[in-house]
Amino acid sequence: MSYARLILSACSKDALPEGTTKALPPRHEALKLIQHYMDNIFILLPLFEESSFFLAVDNTYHSDRTEASALDTWNVRMVLAIACASKSRDRGDAHYLDAVMHVTGALANAEQVLRPGSILSVQALLLLVEYSMLDPHHFDSWSLVGAASRAMVDLGLHQDPPRGTSMTKAKLELRRRVYYCVYALDRSTSMVQSRAFSFSDDSANVKALFGSSTSSLSTTPSQPLWRQSFDSARTLFKLRQLQSAWYTALFQTSRVPWPEPYPYIWKTCQELKNWFDTLSPLIHTNMRSFFELELLYSFIYVLSPNSRVPVIHPHAQTLIFEYCIDYASKMLSLLSDPNYTAPLTFNDAMRVYMVGRHLLDVLNQEQERILSGIIPPPPAVPSDSPGPPPLLSMQQYASNTARSVTCIKQITDILDRFGKRWGYHQWRNRFQNDSENTLMDLEHRRRTSEQGLSQYDTSRSESMYGASRRGSMYPPSSADLSSPYQQPSPSYGFDGRPRHSSSPSYQFPNNPGLPVQQQVQQQQPRPPPLQAQSWPDWSQINNATAFPSRSSASPGYFPHQ
Repeated sequence: MSYARLILSACSKDALPEGTTKALPPRHEALKLIQHYMDNIFILLPLFEESSFFLAVDNTYHSDRTEASALDTWNVRMVLAIACASKSRDRGDAHYLDAVMHVTGALANAEQVLRPGSILSVQALLLLVEYSMLDPHHFDSWSLVGAASRAMVDLGLHQDPPRGTSMTKAKLELRRRVYYCVYALDRSTSMVQSRAFSFSDDSANVKALFGSSTSSLSTTPSQPLWRQSFDSARTLFKLRQLQSAWYTALFQTSRVPWPEPYPYIWKTCQELKNWFDTLSPLIHTNMRSFFELELLYSFIYVLSPNSRVPVIHPHAQTLIFEYCIDYASKMLSLLSDPNYTAPLTFNDAMRVYMVGRHLLDVLNQEQERILSGIIPPPPAVPSDSPGPPPLLSMQQYASNTARSVTCIKQITDILDRFGKRWGYHQWRNRFQNDSENTLMDLEHRRRTSEQGLSQYDTSRSESMYGASRRGSMYPPSSADLSSPYQQPSPSYGFDGRPRHSSSPSYQFPNNPGLPVQQQVQQQQPRPPPLQAQSWPDWSQINNATAFPSRSSASPGYFPHQ
């Protein structure tokens, strides 16, 4: 049993088809795929040095095939596989089949590449982690990133060398690249699956990466086009550090509830907002949209119930409702945009499902208040503490009932698209079952509201002709068509529809002028407040091989237990 066989047997799921190795594509086609990888994935996770990789490309495509080492072939094959998988839109299409064949070709060199005690082996594992996030049927990303984390710690890459150590600048930068890529992948994978981190922040001591220059991107002939900007990578690493801090504090340190949790929560949300507000202007539009999704997802995660905050405040529930709607709308817009090429992985499918579950939880617990449009005041905090995060793009001209219906349908559509892409339809099926009753109730409310408004408009138009002329063939008199300023004018809400005359125009003290829908005639019994442990239990949702347990993780710290 070799190290490579041990890793692959522990982290593999469905077996790769035998005899599917594909010959390398022509060099000009391979360079297009490599450029796609550089522009969309390497820009976030620069796990190797660009010049060394393109030297591997030259060796791989050399007329003398003996020039290419096993590591050269592995790196080129894996980059081509990741690029093809990221371009795939349907499991079984040409891009997906090409990706599987490239991975099969790379694994032929696993015994020579996956070896303990080598930083090159950690890089090779990270390439396999990136691919597993795009092909969840054949590899388990959480197990792979756990193996990469342990190999990284064994090499001491989580600690900068002591002062005075003789080490070249290039080798020090490579160590830091590998550490931060492992760190970012471990944090994102563990959070989306509600599991423990492989190593803590306190155990690591590595300085920031690429701190000397803002960008190496250049359009001059003297600078090759494959040189990438590191702004997006630094931005992602900073976000993962912020996420790691609050995830540890809220979900992994203790289960004792905080008596006053919102000073910390508002401070955390403010740090996230400041991070997004300070994005570099050099970051591409696609990357900015990618980070906006991360911001919304982080807001929802921080505000959700947990052991530290078992019962969340009504104002936090309203924020969750708004951010869920923003997240679903943004995600569907990007999925429908052919120009959006930033990476969307299987982790995003799990994120969308969790966002949908939080939307349903809030609607089921506080449906009357949420649909009414009332925004409760935030909890009191000390004067030196920041306030709650803002409502980023609240749609003031649509009723919350209609917005809820639209959001549920959008999430179902997104999960359906992700299901076709990765072959996992249980997220869509489970969310449809969970949301069926809520959606039926919301649709009934919306139809009832529209019918009531239609009846009101009819009676108002009849009143303009006067009681004596109702049903008459004669046109209205000048007295009937008097100035509109002399007619009683109904009260209109921000949705552009007139309110019923019998419906009071409620206004909340802290939000003067905020509209409220007509109160529901039949009040539903209010369920108990939203409690903690609302994140899904992946071990029950997935099949036995979907997310195997990592031996180094402690189940006692999983938020969903």
